[in-house]
Amino acid sequence: MKNVLFIFTLLFVFTTSSYSQQYKDMIDSGTYTVFEIQEVAEAYFEVKGTGKGSGYKQFKRWEYNSLHSMNESGFLTTKEIQLKEFFRNNKNQNRLVDSSNWEELGPTTWNSTSGWNPGVGRITSFSVDPDDQDHIIVGSPSGGVWRTVNGGTTWNVLTDNFINIDVYSLAIHPTVKTTYFWGSTSGIIFVSYDSGGTWTQLVNLAGGDVNKILIHPNTPNTMFCTVASGGVFRSTNAGATWSSTLTSESTGYDIEFKPGDTNTVYATGNSFYKSTNGGASFSQVSSPFTSGQTKMIGVSPDDATVVYVVEENNGIFGGFYKSTNSGGSFTELTHAKNYFGYSETGNDSSGQAPRDMDIVVSPVDVDEVHIAGIHTWRSLDGGANFTISSFWSEGGANSLNVGYCHADVDIMEFVGSNLYVGSDGGLYINTDSDGTINTSFYTDLTAGLGIRQFYKIGVSQTDPELIVGGSQDNGSSFYNTSGNWFDWLGADGMENFIDKNNSNIFYGTSQGGVLYKSTNGGASYSGLSEPGSGNWVTPFEQDPITQNVIYVGYDRVYKSTNGGSSWSAISQDFGLNMDYLKIAPSNNQVMYGSVDGNLYKTSDGGATNWSTLSGYGGSFINDIAIHPSDPDRVAIATNSSDKVYISDDGGATWSAKRLNLPNFSVFALVWEDVAENRLFAGMNYGIYYIGDFDAQWQLFANNLPNVRVYEMEINTANGMLYAGTYGRGVFRSSLPCAATFDTALNEICESQGTQIGLFGGTPAGGTYSGSGVTDNLDGTFDFDPTAGGPGNTIVTYSVLDNCSGSVVNLDDIIVVTNDLPVLVCQDITVVLDGGGNATITENDVIANLLSGGYTIDQTGTFAPISMSGSTSISLGDDDSSNVALGMDFTFFQNTFTSVNISSNGYLSFSGSGLTEYTNDALPDANDPQNVIAAAWDDLNPVDGGTIHYKLSGSAPNRVFVVEYLNVPHYGSGGGTTITTQIHLHEGSNVVEIHSVNISSDGGGLTQGIENGDGTIAFTPSGRNDASWTATNDFVSFTP
Repeated sequence: MKNVLFIFTLLFVFTTSSYSQQYKDMIDSGTYTVFEIQEVAEAYFEVKGTGKGSGYKQFKRWEYNSLHSMNESGFLTTKEIQLKEFFRNNKNQNRLVDSSNWEELGPTTWNSTSGWNPGVGRITSFSVDPDDQDHIIVGSPSGGVWRTVNGGTTWNVLTDNFINIDVYSLAIHPTVKTTYFWGSTSGIIFVSYDSGGTWTQLVNLAGGDVNKILIHPNTPNTMFCTVASGGVFRSTNAGATWSSTLTSESTGYDIEFKPGDTNTVYATGNSFYKSTNGGASFSQVSSPFTSGQTKMIGVSPDDATVVYVVEENNGIFGGFYKSTNSGGSFTELTHAKNYFGYSETGNDSSGQAPRDMDIVVSPVDVDEVHIAGIHTWRSLDGGANFTISSFWSEGGANSLNVGYCHADVDIMEFVGSNLYVGSDGGLYINTDSDGTINTSFYTDLTAGLGIRQFYKIGVSQTDPELIVGGSQDNGSSFYNTSGNWFDWLGADGMENFIDKNNSNIFYGTSQGGVLYKSTNGGASYSGLSEPGSGNWVTPFEQDPITQNVIYVGYDRVYKSTNGGSSWSAISQDFGLNMDYLKIAPSNNQVMYGSVDGNLYKTSDGGATNWSTLSGYGGSFINDIAIHPSDPDRVAIATNSSDKVYISDDGGATWSAKRLNLPNFSVFALVWEDVAENRLFAGMNYGIYYIGDFDAQWQLFANNLPNVRVYEMEINTANGMLYAGTYGRGVFRSSLPCAATFDTALNEICESQGTQIGLFGGTPAGGTYSGSGVTDNLDGTFDFDPTAGGPGNTIVTYSVLDNCSGSVVNLDDIIVVTNDLPVLVCQDITVVLDGGGNATITENDVIANLLSGGYTIDQTGTFAPISMSGSTSISLGDDDSSNVALGMDFTFFQNTFTSVNISSNGYLSFSGSGLTEYTNDALPDANDPQNVIAAAWDDLNPVDGGTIHYKLSGSAPNRVFVVEYLNVPHYGSGGGTTITTQIHLHEGSNVVEIHSVNISSDGGGLTQGIENGDGTIAFTPSGRNDASWTATNDFVSFTP
């Protein structure tokens, strides 16, 4: 149950603060759950209204993304934490076979058939080099930074593999043109010094989006930025350090220098401010503005004393002000119109400011002023009168004889005499801004940018090329056999699919469950009757077996048997709108649906009430996938820490399948109907798959950007997997299909067996040699090392390769040994080469056959040493410090007098890789080497705990002790910690680990020791890059 007092208090704020949108501050703060923000926002909009231009659409978009992205506690984790987790979990994935080869399909252009507001994708920021306007960088909110050096003829993406691709402001250095600055979410600014080739984080100022970056034109080491829920910040050392210079309010939107006088700086948030000391401090100019409403600034070098301010009022146009004394005082120019709404006459009451709002003034004519909201408007008389210069729909623009600029303008800038505009449809330019307004007023520069935000896609099962998809702000589109995209619906496109029997029939939806249909391949459309209204993304499905039968999920499941002409309910009222609905491909009587975290099922086509399923975790279901040939085999993705659950009995019982998946959201699932029953999972970063014989998920992401994957579909006609991404369009890859061996081998001991599986091929007769191999005649072998004894066992299998269609011979070579001084079974991952060979060497099997071996003991006495008189060291996140031992210590036959203490739970006697947060399975050739790992994981002492050391006892029997005391896992907020000591014994050179408590964050931890070149290691069973915990635990390593 939510905190009722908390909700009541915030509702009181709404009532007493002109219905201010406080939920936005809650979003920016990062301290509220998605559910808490959701309740407060819905209460706000209940008063405000949810009509067009109310801002409700923007909230529902945030809500959808956030519900699917939140963790098990309902909070949103940062991009930085997520990507760190991605790299940590996948550092060793290069050892596995990733046969994916993702190809970008776009769209990168728009071509309208029946769509009413076509565009390529959302542009929230740009920066144009004033000395070379062919040099432009643009930013998209989930599509990254792009660059052109030929004025938009071609574009190159700069950020596909970077830490995040959410862009809200950009700046090109005024003198060093290869230096770019990029403002993202959470007050973070990134910098590139090589034209976007590489990026590093410059600063994290916290708060919301970085709305603007302003660089001093003459002294570029001086920089400013404005941050939503953060304010205005200033740096005088090129961004190395920043200070808040606007202390009277915490909202920052716009900032401008007075032309020709950089000591005078204007800034706005919800008020207007002026600085006369270069931005070191600001004073508020109160009159005649409306307090509490966002403002934007316009200036011109044509008359530097003139300052224009445009103001919003709860989303609509609020006022237009002019100063003729450099911002000392202002006069309001009376306007009775709403320039921020949808009406071409300005007589409506809608608007989305400040999300869609800007002002810009011609540098050569101070009386030429342009403002924007949904449309753009122009004044040639200093703001006294405005004329519409663009319209939000293509057809409307043609009818009005004005320019077409896609709705929702985020940014306008003059560069020289050219006017640039960024909107939710792309980037536009006007080269004659004071000329005649007509349909040619704007030219689209966006062709070549792959920045479409797809929610859902659908692929034809009869046509190997045909794709449909629905996207944010840019409607619904289709991709045809010519390789081109066409826009057949407008608004916010959602679920789309192609009729399974007739590829000329498309079905589509827009936000809230509005239904459409095209019967001529998208050339035109008609609206369908709707038996209700739905969620932001409403479930809309076709029957996999019966023609003309379709289903939609509102608060009930509705079925149409005539292609959408009429509907009947086939479920009970679920109380809330549905999130997902899936029909079993092999049995259309079996359906699964979800509402928040509740999962429902019918086995009789809805003839009786749907049953409620249980036995899985999570408060929200992100997706449902039913196996193509088994209606009882179903997978769900949830926001629980387990991420994915699979049921083989129709939802009666569930098995958690987190395994090695990164600890962030799974958005999409799809089954491949092959012998090994592959399940694909699309995530915030990357796509993975797992099959029946796989012990862990395999990364499947070659050439796939670091972007959210919201839906995947398999086209059985061409054997391709398609991914709809939220920010980078549609990608496709061939499915894993080359015939290979794999093994379920977990431990190699002479007394244990394993199984070898054949994937991607059809058995064509097999031969094998060596005792202990049993051919099961189904593509698998049982292997018993005991029967054959020590030596090599070679299995050769002749198979018909499903890809090439030819018979190939595959070998699997297994080495068995019983020459074990200490019986330690090692976890082994078998890697296949291009021919399908898997070799397990003696080094893989047992490392202590080699010189410099150690004996592991876990039966000794747990006895941590008092740390009284110890020395504390201050380490940051991913940090290390070298300290003197005060004695000699021999480790793997080399003697050391100092050691490096890492913040991430390990010691190293080597000098590189000391801040590595991604724990390896040992041994590993990557840095760090010469490692003693007590609990190697991504730890963060900045969030709490202490790390200290001491030399205890007297020579020649001293003990060097390092203690990690209550050091938390990164991103846990101090919730999961470790307390452990590492003891290095003088003389005997024994290593001991005494652990009071080692907790797990759900991912892998490593405990053990490794030599200097990463070829030999010793690890306790079950603790080598695995999920494990320990309490009052003892482990020793004796040479």
